[in-house]
Amino acid sequence: MPHLPFPLHEQDSAFKVEVPPLLKGYLKSGAWICGEPAWDPDFHCADLLLLLSLSRMEERYARRYLKNGD
Repeated sequence: MPHLPFPLHEQDSAFKVEVPPLLKGYLKSGAWICGEPAWDPDFHCADLLLLLSLSRMEERYARRYLKNGD
């Protein structure tokens, strides 16, 4: 649980929320979101704890992220 939870229920429902490209890339690579988002007051955004297991990473992403692809 985050120390400073992101106020999900206080958001304007008419506001269109988009997943940032970096987060999309991590999720496509096989990352897991490990809990609720936290509020980052310094950057005015949500922070998420992600887990990216190198052993479960898809090969095409492993080649991109790892030096020798292994």
